[in-house]
Amino acid sequence: MRIKAEDDYWRVPFLFIVLLVSLETPLRIATGSPPAPWAAIWDILVGVIYLSEFLWHGRFHRGATALALISIPPWELLLGTWLPGWVSLFRWMRLAQTPRLAGIHDVIQRRCDQQMFPAAADRAILSGLVGLLIMHWVACAWIVLNAMEGAQSTVISYVDALYWTVVTMASVGYGDIVPDTSVERVFAVFVILTGMAFYGYLIGNLAALLGSLDAARTRHLEQIEEILSWLRHRHVPERICKDVNDYFHVQWENHVALDDAEMLRRLPPSLQVEVAVCLNRQLLEKVEFLKQAPPELISALAMRLQQKLFRPGDIIFRSGNIGDSMYFISRGTVEIVAADGIDVIARLSDGQFFGEMALLSGGQRSASA
Repeated sequence: MRIKAEDDYWRVPFLFIVLLVSLETPLRIATGSPPAPWAAIWDILVGVIYLSEFLWHGRFHRGATALALISIPPWELLLGTWLPGWVSLFRWMRLAQTPRLAGIHDVIQRRCDQQMFPAAADRAILSGLVGLLIMHWVACAWIVLNAMEGAQSTVISYVDALYWTVVTMASVGYGDIVPDTSVERVFAVFVILTGMAFYGYLIGNLAALLGSLDAARTRHLEQIEEILSWLRHRHVPERICKDVNDYFHVQWENHVALDDAEMLRRLPPSLQVEVAVCLNRQLLEKVEFLKQAPPELISALAMRLQQKLFRPGDIIFRSGNIGDSMYFISRGTVEIVAADGIDVIARLSDGQFFGEMALLSGGQRSASA
């Protein structure tokens, strides 16, 4: 059963505890450190949390009963004094909940979706987390296989083992810590192969993440390249090709490279009006006669608006054209030119509108813009 998003308030702390146990317990097993006062408190706390998780969600998970029976009781604290030879086994039993770490993927994916992170962000984060966990486990295994001669403490042993793990997984191998036995060499080969696979996977995810950060711009540049290649193939003069290239770059800089109507059609009807009003609010607030307009009119108008981009000197419409639309100026200046093409009747700027007379009458334009 998939745990609902609202259960993350409990699931996230639980998985965090499982992660800490998966980090701390292998190190205790590898170093063979004797039970410490803090370890007893920690084992009791972990047992309480595991028991709470089982009572809350455990009945929904296949095999959860067996995991709970193995991992909930603090075996080392209860039986370690009477069965000292079994301490390592008791510590291994604490790791029975480690497979539950697979649930971290769902949590990370849901959080990334909620925060609207790039599509590959969850995979990159998960790859980094898995990589750190693997390196920690390999370091613990190396402590067991290699006596770490000259090490003065558990900290030094772990630092040396982690150093060997990182340089081996990265296939660097400085040679200052080398495997001496056949078992250590076989283990080193396994670590090298694991490192090659992991770094390849990590680099692939990072590349996907970087690519998704600016996916829209990449698609826009590909579109420009496709159009320019077609124009050159058709032997269109370079001057016109440059004008086309400039137009598309101006379009991108003014954030009109995407078709608003197409984007809105992908949304459910309940959101289309809300998003359309939000997109056009800044423009509509500049129009004087719309400042006191009822919300219904604003909503209807917002759904009909289409973005148009014109370069300096472009002709929006000519005198004599049939009036099938009117225009609101979001940014820039528009000259209304008389039918003779010489006299400038008016200069309009942000928030003003034009072309409404021909639209209402359905007749021809009396001037050019």
